[in-house]
Amino acid sequence: MKKNSGTRIVGLVVVGLTTACMLGLIFGLVVMWLWNAVMPGIFDLPTIGYWQAVGLFILAHLLFKSPGHHDHHEHGFKAHQCSGGKIHAKVEKWLNSEEKQFVDAEAKPEDPNA
Repeated sequence: MKKNSGTRIVGLVVVGLTTACMLGLIFGLVVMWLWNAVMPGIFDLPTIGYWQAVGLFILAHLLFKSPGHHDHHEHGFKAHQCSGGKIHAKVEKWLNSEEKQFVDAEAKPEDPNA
């Protein structure tokens, strides 16, 4: 029984590494294709190779990924609520006050003397 579980773990590691390599290959090719199809024509930039595309993908991931990015399924919905709960409450309060001002402005009759 122990031998079977060890084999399964090794199999999962091999499948995981293979999947990661395939996704890396696909993302690099997609970034390279998009860059070479769009950027030279619009901004007169040179075309890039595969490894430059992979580096660009990693750089973009590092620059534009939010610092608190986690898998929301890992921590459950409550953790997601806590991280943006204050901002959500402020936006809701702001939207409600804006809506109230708009409704009040629409409800007031226009001054004919103005």
